[in-house]
Amino acid sequence: MLLNETKSLQSKHAGKHKSQAINTDNGSALMNFNTVDDCRRELTAANNTIELLRSQLHDKERIIQLLEMQLQK
Repeated sequence: MLLNETKSLQSKHAGKHKSQAINTDNGSALMNFNTVDDCRRELTAANNTIELLRSQLHDKERIIQLLEMQLQK
């Protein structure tokens, strides 16, 4: 009975004073414990993404150059 009364008091207190840390749920705490192999795979994937983006940027810069050359004619 005492535990229920305490919980009820905490809920009322949390309702009146939102800044208190009693009965609050402000997000999630996810912890990932990656292995070295997981990190290597993520690094490889990130490097592949970077290379793809660099290639796309180079292609777009080349298209801009070609369009500028056509405008100058």
